[in-house]
Amino acid sequence: QIVAQLCGWSNVDSKSVGYDRLGLLLEQEEYEKVAALYIFQMNVNRALEVLNEGLQRGGKEELATLILALVGSIRATSTNNDDKTIINEFSSVTKLFHRPYIRAMFGFILIQDGNDLQYECVLDEQLDLNDKVAFAARYLNDQRLYDKLDKLAEESREKGDLQGILLTGLRQNGCELIQKYLDQTSDIRTAALLAIYVPEDVHQECPYVQEWIEGFRLLLDELQMWNERAEFDIYRSHVTGTTPYRRHYFDRSINTNPHFSCIFCQTPLEVNQGTPSQTPTIIGLSTNTNTTPTPTTPLKVQSRVSQQTMTTRSSTSSSSAYPPPNSDMLMVCAKCRQVLPRCSICMMSLTTYIEDASYAYEPLLDKHTLMSSQWFTWCRLCRHGGHAEHVSNWFAMNQQCPIAKCLCRCTLIDGIFC
Repeated sequence: QIVAQLCGWSNVDSKSVGYDRLGLLLEQEEYEKVAALYIFQMNVNRALEVLNEGLQRGGKEELATLILALVGSIRATSTNNDDKTIINEFSSVTKLFHRPYIRAMFGFILIQDGNDLQYECVLDEQLDLNDKVAFAARYLNDQRLYDKLDKLAEESREKGDLQGILLTGLRQNGCELIQKYLDQTSDIRTAALLAIYVPEDVHQECPYVQEWIEGFRLLLDELQMWNERAEFDIYRSHVTGTTPYRRHYFDRSINTNPHFSCIFCQTPLEVNQGTPSQTPTIIGLSTNTNTTPTPTTPLKVQSRVSQQTMTTRSSTSSSSAYPPPNSDMLMVCAKCRQVLPRCSICMMSLTTYIEDASYAYEPLLDKHTLMSSQWFTWCRLCRHGGHAEHVSNWFAMNQQCPIAKCLCRCTLIDGIFC
């Protein structure tokens, strides 16, 4: 009963068409398919009624031929003689029908012994996957049923057939199936909608699931479909029971003071506490609350494109992009001693310069800055970045992120590097 309900066969043996799937098929004038489903459930009378209804509603003349053939095949199989000539003739004639449900229906009627091998002729037809599963669950023995379901699931995954989710679920195999479908059709909308229902623990096994969601959101943004993007976010929050984007934009309790944090221990990258004249201070500024990159990728942050400008004292500014010999440079976290992230282009460490606090704001007043090669910049969508000059040069000739396997088109977000 459970399998029948999942596959849309729950009320198929009832005279009244109460199940939505059957009603929809009748509205679409799929009379042959509905008749086949009733035949599979041994409800021959209801199958003939459906075909007659279709004929009376102005259906095609082939419905009349189908009714005659159906009645004749039933009478042929109901005789008790051993002459198989009539059955063989019907079998050869019914193979001339082009529609798979008609061939499967007659193939089922002409089955004599009722063994599993004969039922395979029905399952070999191009039926909907849910009908194949329901048919196999009803007529095959346990071992053949398990083998058939495994085969159908594997075929669906290889073909990228979304009907296979009925067998794979939305675990890892199901996500691989959806990825195959996405590769074949580029239908990012369907993949993103299905990704909403993927369990949270599967996201760790299949990180590309989150890419479907973000890719669809990015597409809506590029098309300036802001309302649709917002509706998608709201729908996702309702399904998952979370508000993944609300806190970032609306929670006023978040500290918005700019600061850097270590990507390993989350400690703010400030050195010592003391008097202004004795305390080395980070001069670099950032507009993001938590610009904390992950250890595996260069400089990850939480949102689209941001930029950080680092300054030095006017007395030490020059045409060189590198710090003066007597300035300090922060290259590791003072607490956990881990090295700071690297530029995604040159792979050099994104060092942070430290100046005496008494001179910290003089460069801002005098507007003396380092060369652009020492600025930090990153994409707030894919969270990859590096030295501003390197990133700017990269996007002068490329649109895609320099990180391998990252498909983000960073310049299309704000056009900062155009």
